[in-house]
Amino acid sequence: MNKATKRQTSKRKSTGALEDTRSAKHPRLTIDSFFSPKVTVQLDSGLDGVAGGVKEKALDVVLSDEQMRVMRMVVEEGKNVFFTGSAGTGKSLLLKAIIAALKKKHAKMSNVVSVTASTGMAASNIGGMTLHSWGAIAPTVDNIDKLIRSIRTARPALLRWKTTQILVIDEVSMVDGHLFEKIAAIATQLRKKTDRPFGGIQLCSLLSLATSSSFPP
Repeated sequence: MNKATKRQTSKRKSTGALEDTRSAKHPRLTIDSFFSPKVTVQLDSGLDGVAGGVKEKALDVVLSDEQMRVMRMVVEEGKNVFFTGSAGTGKSLLLKAIIAALKKKHAKMSNVVSVTASTGMAASNIGGMTLHSWGAIAPTVDNIDKLIRSIRTARPALLRWKTTQILVIDEVSMVDGHLFEKIAAIATQLRKKTDRPFGGIQLCSLLSLATSSSFPP
């Protein structure tokens, strides 16, 4: 093999490696994914749902059939849904897609959708607020009557209790049963037009699976 042929071969090899790297960083869409229905999720949401001037970026994604079934149960059928899964299965992506779909559906009445999480970090990731802040629930007060009297003095929180129709809770594993009982009791008393559980509020909850050391004893 002469030198010219060797140089051409090495060039082709290096070019091929470069093309493989580029295709790995920017994979081509398959025919199925190109024609599959896409949903929009919002990225870079504001901290605690109240940060002003935060630039949000919309991203169109393709959900699996199972993810679409969960989203339809929440958005179209109005069911109370709890979903979970192991790491990397698209739980957070699905939750953001559900939130975007709910806000789009209730665009004229945005206050009917409340986005919360058990911790501030989780709340900032979905553009929501902590569950305690949302409901003005003092963690050190157990008496329901005292809590309700306190909530009635916090007009924004009282309005959220009365107008919310869908309550999204991320990282629900950090919400203990005692707090859930508080929420149910408060909602029942503040929303007296119905005798349904949680005052008729639809719940959508996400649990991230983790090791047992991540959970309180």
